[in-house]
Amino acid sequence: MLIEIDVAECLRRGISPTQYCYLKMLWDRNNTMAKQLYDIDSTSKDAIKNLVLSGYLLEVENSGVLLDRKKCEPLFKYTESSFWELFNTFPIKVPNDGGGSRVLRASDPKSVDAQTAKKKYESVVKSRAVHEHVMRCLNIELEERKKANNLTYMNGLVVWINNCAWQKYESFLKDEKPKIEESYGQNLV
Repeated sequence: MLIEIDVAECLRRGISPTQYCYLKMLWDRNNTMAKQLYDIDSTSKDAIKNLVLSGYLLEVENSGVLLDRKKCEPLFKYTESSFWELFNTFPIKVPNDGGGSRVLRASDPKSVDAQTAKKKYESVVKSRAVHEHVMRCLNIELEERKKANNLTYMNGLVVWINNCAWQKYESFLKDEKPKIEESYGQNLV
């Protein structure tokens, strides 16, 4: 089982990558693998206790823990609104070198082109964390293209998704620092 871990998201939520893996396995109902990881990892008991304390897991008498799916939903669940966030952020048209404009995506969400893009996006992007990464990359691409005045050369939405074009702008995220909310008195000795 491969698990993509958004470390910045873990930091924002105050969970470790190991805890994220446990939650992801339980979310995917892969209890056997979660149990195997629990058995070989010496820090597992503390990780589980912290997940119970933070509300991601609920203690159940005589049977261990139960995943709080509602609390974990923002971590893992890709929602239909995720694509529409991309759709609404992506430019409809851009200026053309000849003085006109070039269409990058349909303006009507019910169009065949929009539905094709939606299906393609959902087949490529399967989690909320990946979607948020794609959105950060898209926003950087738009910003960089506007600065360089080359929006004209941007791909259409379906081609952009097919080519995973956001990956070209991932290097710009390296400079991004995760935002960690500080609680009152957290840094006191």
